[in-house]
Amino acid sequence: MVSDDPDAIRHLRAAHGGAITVPVDDGKQDRRVTLVPYPIFADRAVRTVTDVRGARPLPVDLDVYRGTIAGEPRSWAVITLSPHGRSA
Repeated sequence: MVSDDPDAIRHLRAAHGGAITVPVDDGKQDRRVTLVPYPIFADRAVRTVTDVRGARPLPVDLDVYRGTIAGEPRSWAVITLSPHGRSA
């Protein structure tokens, strides 16, 4: 189980899945979420940004995971992890 700390997130990304503890703002306990990789881009996909200077590659270091919340079998979660943390 990991939290929002960078070392734990690095470990989860290197292991290609696992469990993460996610803080929530509903006054209840943090939730344990079990995750597996959910690739949304092809391996060789090039993401770009386009502005007045034209199109150029956009370096992105994100992994998308999907999973369920422990104790809630009908639940689902999608979380994006980067070296900077988590986005749920």
